[in-house]
Amino acid sequence: MVPGMAESGGKPEPEQVTMDAEGRHCVDLILAPGDIVLIRPQIERMDLALAADALLQSEFKVPKHRVRFLLVNTPRVRQVLRERGELWRISRPPTDPAEVERVVTNCRVAIREEALYFTTVPSRAPAG
Repeated sequence: MVPGMAESGGKPEPEQVTMDAEGRHCVDLILAPGDIVLIRPQIERMDLALAADALLQSEFKVPKHRVRFLLVNTPRVRQVLRERGELWRISRPPTDPAEVERVVTNCRVAIREEALYFTTVPSRAPAG
């Protein structure tokens, strides 16, 4: 149950509705080492990912070769990039042991200077 639904008679609170509506019009941007920007698209809204890509290049002057796409095993992402002749822009998961070690090392995050936690950069579509 969404917090606050009980108080509003089982209906979502206005803030929750707004956040859900905004979420449908967004893509995730992840800053990766080497000044790379990774776009994690919503599969059903590839138009948003392409708009974010264009905005990064035109307004924020991020070079095209530094903007990559995640969800490498999703046919829709590959199809859209193939149609644009830009399959090179798919960010592949690391395969070389040294590269894997570098990625894991860069994923360590200290929370309030205490325990270290490992974060992940999802590059695949969620299972299920």
